[in-house]
Amino acid sequence: MEAKNTTDVRITDLERTVIDSIRDFNKIGGFEELINSLEGVHYLDEKKLKRYLDIYNTQGLY
Repeated sequence: MEAKNTTDVRITDLERTVIDSIRDFNKIGGFEELINSLEGVHYLDEKKLKRYLDIYNTQGLY
């Protein structure tokens, strides 16, 4: 299968999506929606999470 019409489409992995959601939870519907979304996450790669936390370098995310 070949991807079509993917010009300028950015895709992130689950770990990046979780960090971004926590960082900007008001943009995804607020704190309650964040909690509801995180309940569906059963596994995260710790190394990837650490890498994204280091990139953002925001104390509030730790």
